[in-house]
Amino acid sequence: MDTLTLSEISKILRISDHTARNRLSMGMPMPPSFRVGKRRLFIKTEVEIWLEAQKTGSSPPMPALQRAAASPIAAKHGGQTMT
Repeated sequence: MDTLTLSEISKILRISDHTARNRLSMGMPMPPSFRVGKRRLFIKTEVEIWLEAQKTGSSPPMPALQRAAASPIAAKHGGQTMT
């Protein structure tokens, strides 16, 4: 699985790292990502799918990691699901 960093995504999207972080924290459209410690990583194939969807105006399927974070249970518990 090839991953990209926030800095690499910023270069691809032609935005600053600061803007990318702001977009993520505000819930604005950004490629699907996940955190490993303090690092935010993006799966390269999911970024490519997201970029294609932006061109066509369609929504790509939500990855499992984001579906779990977007669930009502996760929202109730600060973004973490209960196990």
